[in-house]
Amino acid sequence: MTAPHTLLTVDAHDRASVRRRDEAWLEQQWADPATRVLVVAGAQVRPRGGRIDWVRPDETPDGLRVLLGERDDRAWFALVTDRPDPDEPGWAGLRDLLPLLAGDAPESRADAPLLFHALGIAEWLAVTRFCPRDGTPLEPRAAGHELTCPRCGRTQFPRTDAAVIMLVTHGEPGADDELCLLGRQRVWPRGRFSTLAGFY
Repeated sequence: MTAPHTLLTVDAHDRASVRRRDEAWLEQQWADPATRVLVVAGAQVRPRGGRIDWVRPDETPDGLRVLLGERDDRAWFALVTDRPDPDEPGWAGLRDLLPLLAGDAPESRADAPLLFHALGIAEWLAVTRFCPRDGTPLEPRAAGHELTCPRCGRTQFPRTDAAVIMLVTHGEPGADDELCLLGRQRVWPRGRFSTLAGFY
């Protein structure tokens, strides 16, 4: 049996990178009511009814359109807006969304690669705002996947950061009495634990 967390990566979408500069195609997809869009405020989304809330393009606020790609014969976008008001309820970051993605609903697991893509790009856009060479505000290009300095022309691309996750175990793998070491932070909700993560 495949573990639920493993299933979060099995239905990857076509990122359609060759379409990111095709403005006519992008506009055509945005006008198509079959297209689905995830509104991302900062690096948070607002689930509805216990599911990731994908909407039509005409239901979105103003913001930056980010092409996520194609899946199931339709285009998928993220609409990236400013961080939500802290007093506005319902917005959730990735850790709070994981229980929704790892649940029993197959459609929620299928949303995982698209959600990870959307939140990763949104976080990169939020922290990469100025040219490292001359401090000029960067401008998005290629459907949100590049940031270019209008003064010097230098282009920034999304980063890939290496990380490792460790699971410390004791006992025979798969045995009923196998144990694992988990940790938690005091600020986490009751019942949340994690394996140990290290970054390099």
